[in-house]
Formats: sequence, C-alpha cells, structure tokens
Amino acid sequence: MSAVRKIASLVVVAIIGLTAIDGGSVLLTTLATPDELEEAGFKAAAVVSHSNDPVPTSTTAVAALEAARAEAGKHDITVREDDFTIYADDTVELTGATTAPTLLFKHVPFLEGLAEVVTTLSVEPRAIDSSRQRSGRNR
Repeated sequence: MSAVRKIASLVVVAIIGLTAIDGGSVLLTTLATPDELEEAGFKAAAVVSHSNDPVPTSTTAVAALEAARAEAGKHDITVREDDFTIYADDTVELTGATTAPTLLFKHVPFLEGLAEVVTTLSVEPRAIDSSRQRSGRNR
C-alpha cells in the first residue's frame, strides 16, 4: 500500500471517528436538554405562582422569563422570548435552544445545523411552589 493510500485511509478513519464523537455529543445534549429546560420552567412557574396578581401581568411574565433564562443560561441554553407562554393555571410553556459541543460539525457549514438542539416543554409549578392563596384565582 502506498503512503498516499495510507494517509487517505487515516483521514477517512479520522473523519468517521470525529463524526461518531460529534453524533454522540449531539445525542447526549439532546437527552440532557429537556431536564435542564424543565428546571428553568420550574423557576419561571414559581415566579408566576408566587406573584400577587390575580392574573399574570406583563411584569410577572418578564420576571418569569428572566428567571427561566437565568437558570437555562447555566447550561448554555437560550430561552426564546417568542416561544414563552404563561397559562392561567400557572403552567409555563418555553422553548430552549442550545448547540452541542462538537469537533467536526462546527467547522463544516452544511453540518452546523446538526449540532443545534431545540426543545419545547410545558411545565407546571411544583407543589411546593404553587402555594397561591390569592382570591379570584381557582386552583
């Protein structure tokens, strides 16, 4: 086998190996993101649940969004403002986006999109956070 063929074979093996590693990274990020985003949703739902307003106001919504962003930011997840909704029962629906750490995908333009992970969840307040005692709100 010539030296060129050996080098070409090594390059192909390296590319296959990097693709497998990057695929594993994307898989692990995809599996971890819902749990991390759920925690951000719990923080937002707690803000809404503890507000003194009978119906969530824009001030409450902004505070809840900021709480979700702060928690999600700890995990490099961006919570999208356009995909953040508060429902009357204090449930929060939010979408988070993150990019899996990759070795190869981030350097190849047509593969970059494969590293993006987007998750949408609806999160109800935890029982400990839903101690709403306000008049005018049914629980």
